[in-house]
Amino acid sequence: MDTILRDQLIAKKLTLADGTQLLGDAFLGTVKDRTHLLGDCIYLSRNIKQRSRIISKIERYQAGNPQLSLHQAVDMVPDFTGGRLLGHSLGDVNSLYKNFYALVSNRNDIKFAGDCDNCILTPRDTGFRAITQVIHFRIKRTPIAWFPFEVQIMTFLAHDWDKKQHEIYEHREHMPESIQSMFSAMSWRLLEVDSKFYIVAV
Repeated sequence: MDTILRDQLIAKKLTLADGTQLLGDAFLGTVKDRTHLLGDCIYLSRNIKQRSRIISKIERYQAGNPQLSLHQAVDMVPDFTGGRLLGHSLGDVNSLYKNFYALVSNRNDIKFAGDCDNCILTPRDTGFRAITQVIHFRIKRTPIAWFPFEVQIMTFLAHDWDKKQHEIYEHREHMPESIQSMFSAMSWRLLEVDSKFYIVAV
């Protein structure tokens, strides 16, 4: 991998990510404000992804497809930055996504980048549970017409679990298998609690 070129491409993307973060903050704040039935849901702005994690993704993309150029691999990273919408129950999460989908569908400066990934009932290998959707913001005055922003919609419990599990994910090669298994099992138990919250809310 051309380290100098890679770092230059990442630096340009991170510079654009600052502007996209502001656009995402404003847009997802609008989603929250228009979610009349969920007035106490909250929006959280995520930090811009760490350079080491971006490099790790690029390397995985190129390892999986050696034909990818460095430019193509960098452009495939969907989540240089993003935000979260949190609801109290699984029903809240579904309602939030419907509101979010409706707003994006009526915007000319934002478009969906593929389908959403609903990994609430079927979690990722780590136990992560959310509805995730990458959207592209149109950024003016830049040769890159569209820039990715990842939206994650989840319950408060799933968010709290993810905050604690994140350190394990970041250092999973040094973590005992028993710790990773414990968090995976905990994710299933929290899903059961979220399901009961949903029943009570209904």
